[in-house]
Amino acid sequence: MGLIGLAEVALVTGDAGHTERLLDEANSILRHAGPCFGSPASYVRAVLAIRRRNPDQAITLARESLIRIRDP
Repeated sequence: MGLIGLAEVALVTGDAGHTERLLDEANSILRHAGPCFGSPASYVRAVLAIRRRNPDQAITLARESLIRIRDP
């Protein structure tokens, strides 16, 4: 979860590449922890998609994030 926090900081500072690398690393660790742990990473990816002006991808990622919370 610390990696996701660092990804959020990287996102706020405008470093999209570093954000993605941190999220990839977090996902590789958290995928075995349970589906709800990946939800924050999907949310951060959705925000990144918005910043990249890709609303369709943002919607898909936000939906994925919410489904992970709903269906643990």
